[in-house]
Amino acid sequence: MVSAWASQDCFVLKPVKVADKLNEITAIPALLDLLDLTGCIITIDAMGTQTAF
Repeated sequence: MVSAWASQDCFVLKPVKVADKLNEITAIPALLDLLDLTGCIITIDAMGTQTAF
């Protein structure tokens, strides 16, 4: 499961279930595509820096 968190309002915007037998790397781009992130600051932990899966 990966999710978008609104730090100012302290709530989860959109949780996305990761497909079976896959990891979060594949779900991060799908989650970001669902959100209008214009003018937003986005942070991702070390998992988001990996390019191969």
